[in-house]
Amino acid sequence: MKIITRDFGEQEIEDRIYEILKKMDIEKVWINPDCGLKTRGNAETWPSLENLVAAAKAVRAKLDK
Repeated sequence: MKIITRDFGEQEIEDRIYEILKKMDIEKVWINPDCGLKTRGNAETWPSLENLVAAAKAVRAKLDK
């Protein structure tokens, strides 16, 4: 059985972070990768993590203004 996955783009992750921040105190939010990365190869894992880090950095930069 083949598991179908897709990578979330940086903007999509950033949008999700803002949705979370509408509902939770910013001091209680930690951005971490979801489970499932262990089952994926490097070719899939690294782009996902890079998008996650870039989105988190972009949100932090906007919130710091």
